[in-house]
Amino acid sequence: MPCMRSVMTFAILTFLLLISMCVETPAPKAWAAPVPNQLHLEDRQILDQKQSVRSSHAALSSRSLERLRQAQAQKQKIGKRVADSAAHFIGTPYVWGGTGPQGFDCSGFTQYILKQNGIEVPRNSYDQYNVGQVVSVQELQPGDLVFFTTYAPGPSHLGIYVGGGKFVHALNPQKGVTTGNLDADYYKARFVGARRVVGAAL
Repeated sequence: MPCMRSVMTFAILTFLLLISMCVETPAPKAWAAPVPNQLHLEDRQILDQKQSVRSSHAALSSRSLERLRQAQAQKQKIGKRVADSAAHFIGTPYVWGGTGPQGFDCSGFTQYILKQNGIEVPRNSYDQYNVGQVVSVQELQPGDLVFFTTYAPGPSHLGIYVGGGKFVHALNPQKGVTTGNLDADYYKARFVGARRVVGAAL
């Protein structure tokens, strides 16, 4: 009988094993690919984000350009005011070492006029030549400083450009503060450079 029970047990186990082998195991779930509509939506969102970034950059650039234009317009306005102030003192006497309305030398004149318009520059022409932004004759704007070599080597004389090729300077005891012309042979031969101090870091 024990032998019979063993045979029965083996038969039952074999039967159960066969049944378990016949049962289908569930196939692993495949990765669900996005449906076309979902892909289209994601692409549209990416495009919208890119367009938003482009629009932001364009707005920033536009604002930067506008601020730059405003700053340039303000510099030109101050430069014109400097030029007008210089022209106002035409006829003032020349005084060696003079720095006030009763009499000027060339660098005392430019220093005084610029200070009246909120711009501080050094006292003598050589030091004034080393401040501001270098500009060419073609770039000159009212309010720029123009330098010449006259009674001494280097930038020993200067004036304030007022436009139209003209500048105002404290020339000498005979003429005082007067107007000069950059195209005149005397000044053309002695011109050594120009500086823009209006709006420049000194």
